[in-house]
Amino acid sequence: MDLLLALIVFALCFGACLILLLLIVMNPCRFRLRERSASASWPAKAEGLEQSNDYNALLQMHLRRELSKGTAATRLVESIAEAVAEIRTGQRVPVPEDVEELPGIVSTDFSTLRARGCVGILDLTDMRIDLVEHPDGPEKTRLCTWKTVSKARLVKESKVQTVAEERLVLAATWAFPSPFIIAYHGCCQTPRYLRFRMEGIGLYGSEAHARYYMASVVCALQHLHSLQVVFRSLNPESCLLDCQGQLKLFDFSCAKIIVNKTWTMCGTPEYFAPEVAANVGHTFDYDWWIVGIMTYELCAEVSPFAEANMMDTLTRIQECQFTIPKSVPSSARNVIRKLLVKDPSKRAPGGAKSLAKHSFFRPVSEPKGSWNCYQMAPPFTPSFADGPFSNIKKAGDEEIAESWGAQTATEEDPAPMRVEWEQFGPVGPCDEFP
Repeated sequence: MDLLLALIVFALCFGACLILLLLIVMNPCRFRLRERSASASWPAKAEGLEQSNDYNALLQMHLRRELSKGTAATRLVESIAEAVAEIRTGQRVPVPEDVEELPGIVSTDFSTLRARGCVGILDLTDMRIDLVEHPDGPEKTRLCTWKTVSKARLVKESKVQTVAEERLVLAATWAFPSPFIIAYHGCCQTPRYLRFRMEGIGLYGSEAHARYYMASVVCALQHLHSLQVVFRSLNPESCLLDCQGQLKLFDFSCAKIIVNKTWTMCGTPEYFAPEVAANVGHTFDYDWWIVGIMTYELCAEVSPFAEANMMDTLTRIQECQFTIPKSVPSSARNVIRKLLVKDPSKRAPGGAKSLAKHSFFRPVSEPKGSWNCYQMAPPFTPSFADGPFSNIKKAGDEEIAESWGAQTATEEDPAPMRVEWEQFGPVGPCDEFP
């Protein structure tokens, strides 16, 4: 009896196995294990982290820890690469055990500084740009650019986290500098403002040298992408020339450290890539799309997708509808068509390396795609025969105060957000430069 029962059980098990095997053979995709993607839920073994935790935030915490330890530049890039690899394989990136300050806190003693003029007040980014002289500093850093952001405006527009991310990106460029990115000296805070100090600039430009300047932009983006940073705010206004005529990327208000896609609609609408306009997520390919638009603008002197109605502009972008004037050189036409494509994967698939092989960039990327534009003499060098500030109309103190106050004034300044502002150093006593 026991033997018979055992045979029946064996037969049932054997039959069930055969049925399961047949089902797998007939429809294998139904039983295929899902591959773990970089956007998958965070593994439960990561203690103290919820499954909805953001991978990009974890990478930023990792970078913050490395910078707080004073990690060397070469090691920093290796560390970022290791962190990205760990994230993509589902491992946990260690969280900083302390909240040490990132490097780059500058003094709030403005008594020895001299404001030389307000370069501009930008509505879209809520910031003021000042040229400030540091009489007691080294000759190379005597003229600096200060970017000022209102705390009240940041709170009102819910951009506190955005400015914190910008500082983290700038700290990464400080640790691993590039000749095509404006040098970051540090930051500080006053009762009303957050301030970023950077190298001095000269405001010059020439559309006749589009190749050289766009090659500089490509080199800058290549450097940022190696740090897992997507720039997103690229446009002619965010590209400045220093005193030697070298192009520098300046505005990092939309820059972000990413591992996978990000869905934030950030940047100038006319420069939106199709995937940004459709809000389906974007990566570093967004920057290459903007390189195509900037090349178009420098060569054709118009924007490829601009319409009077913003919705019409976004529609043209999503449908990738544009025409190139006959006045644009054939090599520039070709590179524009290769960059302004709807499918992000077909947009400079090899990044800067693939663009280096293109005929438009070949004069500044030979030999063998080395991008030697930094070794070449800039096509235009500013002349300071009449003084370094001769081309800048100095705004009066009352004019600056009135224009800036109109943008940033609120009925009552918000209460200090100590947790958010602490990373910018101690609060200085004075809001304005002498």
